[in-house]
Amino acid sequence: MAASNEGYANLMKLVSASYLEGFYYKPRIDKEILSQHSRGLIGLSGCLKGEVAGLLLHGNFDAALKAADEYRQIFDRGHYYLELMDHGIMEQKKVNEEMVKIARQLDLPLVASNDVHYLEQGQAMAHEDPALHPDADDH
Repeated sequence: MAASNEGYANLMKLVSASYLEGFYYKPRIDKEILSQHSRGLIGLSGCLKGEVAGLLLHGNFDAALKAADEYRQIFDRGHYYLELMDHGIMEQKKVNEEMVKIARQLDLPLVASNDVHYLEQGQAMAHEDPALHPDADDH
C-alpha cells in the first residue's frame, strides 16, 4: 500500500520487478529488492499463508519474530503492521495470540483486517490458480 507519491512510484517498481525479474509461476520479489524500494510504502504481515503467520502456524515463534523484525527494519518506522484476522478458523486464533506477543516485543502496530482478494464473487476465478480451471475462457 502506498502512503505517498514516492511510495506509489516504489510500488510500481516492485510490481514491474516481480513480473520481469522474479516471476516463477506467480510474480514475486525478495526482501532485498523490497528494502531497496520500500520508502513511502505500508507493509502488512498478510494472512495465514504469509511468512510470519506461516511460521507461527508451524510453532516456530523465534523465526516468526525474526521475520517480523526484518520487515520492521525494511519499512519506515510505523509502516509495518501485524494483521489480526478472524474468519472462524481455529489456526487464526492461535496465530492472533502470537501476533500480539510479537507486536509487544517489537513495538509494532496491529491492524484488524480481512483476507480480501476480490470485490465481487464473479472475480474469484481470476484469483484462483488457472491450472485448476483448464476449460475456463481466456477472455
